[in-house]
Amino acid sequence: MRIVFPLLSIRHHGGVRVIIHIANYLASRGHTVTLITPADRFAPLYEIDRRVGVYLTRPVGNLSYVSHLLNISRLYFSMDHSDFIVPNFFPTFYPAFLASRRGKGHLVYLVQDYEPFFYGGLTRIVSELTYKFRADVVAVSHWLARRIGKHARRVKVIPPGPQDGVFYPDEVPELIKDAEYPVILYMWRYEKRKGSAVFAEAVRLLSRKGRHFELWLVFSGKKPIRIDIDRPVKLFGPVRDDRLRQLYSCADIFVNASYYEGFGLPPLEAMACGTPAVLTRSGGVEEYAVDGLNSLLVPSGDPHKLADAIGKLIFNERLRRKLAANALETAERFSLNKMAREVEEFLIELAG
Repeated sequence: MRIVFPLLSIRHHGGVRVIIHIANYLASRGHTVTLITPADRFAPLYEIDRRVGVYLTRPVGNLSYVSHLLNISRLYFSMDHSDFIVPNFFPTFYPAFLASRRGKGHLVYLVQDYEPFFYGGLTRIVSELTYKFRADVVAVSHWLARRIGKHARRVKVIPPGPQDGVFYPDEVPELIKDAEYPVILYMWRYEKRKGSAVFAEAVRLLSRKGRHFELWLVFSGKKPIRIDIDRPVKLFGPVRDDRLRQLYSCADIFVNASYYEGFGLPPLEAMACGTPAVLTRSGGVEEYAVDGLNSLLVPSGDPHKLADAIGKLIFNERLRRKLAANALETAERFSLNKMAREVEEFLIELAG
């Protein structure tokens, strides 16, 4: 089979990791795979198999409406005839849809998040409109499938998972030798939907209540804001997978405070490293997270309940061990290899 993935960018992003892994897997299986993206948006952190073709269109420059429209047209004209065209984002859906209507390939929309939640106004309408075309869809969670499946020709739920052989328990003594109290690990993001402001307020509440802990913040863009707490805080800039695995493994509690997630891969990566998690009920995470069994779940947007759940784990080492053991067992059911294999099977089914 010939498969084309039109992408707005290939950078450090969880959705990009998933696509590159699928592309690598399909190429290893003998399929002809091509990634198309603008030249100035190509800075991959994840390794691309040499058998995967990469076609770079002209640079986009600033991300104005005009540059977006030019990029969409370049993506369209860069698509040769193939068996499948697999977009993963609404700006790439439209050139892929037009290409499919011109007979350039069968459209399969890989939906990893509910994009209308990202935007307002016209952009929200344009992003939501992509779900109303009768396309074949791969959704990464049942939560997503319920939201977008009404108009699709067919929706196949294929969840991702931790990258095989990358995320597993891997404690490094040097990381925790100076930690006197339980370590809370959080992935800091500035997007409002990630709930970082809620998390910041939760740890302030914990500090004011006299709870002892150490805070580790991992960030990939701008540095986190200063959180006014009288507790040790360590910052970790963009980290590669081996270091991230060590941070997961050495932390005592992983926290995700999102308002919504299409799936939520970092919490499952933390689980694969044996780290108990406190998560918000944010949609896709409930594909794998079960309150009281492998994690603690609280309502999104409530710093008091988030703080109470974190505090419960700080005090209760026995509960942490129970959640960690069940989290490891849960994580074993998910993997990127499993996802890639199921995507291949779905494409073969559609081709038949």
